[in-house]
Amino acid sequence: MILYVNNCNEVKAVNQSNNPELTPLVISDENNPFIGWNEAKICCYKVIVAHDTVVRYAPYVDETIIDHIDKLATDITTLQLAICDIYESTL
Repeated sequence: MILYVNNCNEVKAVNQSNNPELTPLVISDENNPFIGWNEAKICCYKVIVAHDTVVRYAPYVDETIIDHIDKLATDITTLQLAICDIYESTL
């Protein structure tokens, strides 16, 4: 996974970014605390990475808001899957 961070180490993008002002930080899957997280939730965190390992991470967005972001992303995914099922059933 590649995390793109600003000068305050706030994650602003995951795996790809066209913003040259962001710094890419590569982390290995075996040392990745963000496995299974959606991109919106990951972008609520600051990180410190050394040698492909997340040394420290902490939210910079209020955790109550993070919970809402996480639930919304899950609801959107569920809705997308339901729409695909409906579409496929009409074919």
